[in-house]
Amino acid sequence: MIGCARNVTENSPREENTNSEVNYAHVVDIGKRAQAIGPLKNGATLAERERFVESGVELLDLLKIVLQNGISIREELRPRRHETHGQDTFLHFKPLATLIKESCLLAVEKKDTQMALQNAFLLINLGKSICYGGDSDDQAMGFIFATQGATLLYKYIRTQPNGLDDSVLDIFAGLTEGIELGAVTVARLPERDDRRHKLVYEKAVEIQSNRVFVMIACLDMCRVAYELERHRMALGKYPLSLQEVRGLLVLPIDPWGEVYAYSSDGNSYQLYSKGIDKVDNGGYTPEISVLVSTGQGDIDVGEIK
Repeated sequence: MIGCARNVTENSPREENTNSEVNYAHVVDIGKRAQAIGPLKNGATLAERERFVESGVELLDLLKIVLQNGISIREELRPRRHETHGQDTFLHFKPLATLIKESCLLAVEKKDTQMALQNAFLLINLGKSICYGGDSDDQAMGFIFATQGATLLYKYIRTQPNGLDDSVLDIFAGLTEGIELGAVTVARLPERDDRRHKLVYEKAVEIQSNRVFVMIACLDMCRVAYELERHRMALGKYPLSLQEVRGLLVLPIDPWGEVYAYSSDGNSYQLYSKGIDKVDNGGYTPEISVLVSTGQGDIDVGEIK
């Protein structure tokens, strides 16, 4: 995916779909089952972590099938508002995300490339589906999951490059499709005439757009990192500029229309986007919530917290 400046539609109506609503009910059920096996994760030993992951293999296989057809989040199936957090807490999504992350981390330790990549992509796709099927509140959680998945993917590419081959391209195919979440609405903040409410509404739309672009940038950089590792394996060192990378047919541009910042001495490299404000901060990446709310800071996908 090569980024380019885009506008996100603010009020596109979310297309309701009977199958996607049924699929959300399936996700709720899968999430409850993931929550039930959660206590297995309390142990920190390798054997205990393996038991947790093995107990969830069937659940993740089911989740992959459900996400292929998309989900629409139904208000009546939401958990009740969690008072201590002040926002909707999806008790069925969080156990799923935990299971996927633990499966990915265990695969990394075992140097199981395909399993590590598949789980990183699954977490990204779970986040994308939540964003697409819900409203602005849902997008906040979906954004967290998708960026966590991108971070796992990026770190794996950089630490386990010897396990990468051309088959990875099949997993990359379509990764960023649907990430431009024009169907996501800010329906919980309907436009009104009073100025104060309008400012709140406009800020919500701005943050929503920032999240989308950050997600696109993270996925762009994962693909660039993959091509950089292929270049190093073929020629023995990293390129001194992105123009030298044969797998990149054109120079990659971030979602704000800027070239990704890249520097290398041949043995290591730094890659980042200058971010929303287009100011080069040397790769400094603030906490992700600060980044999307203020628009200040760079985006180094390996440094996202």
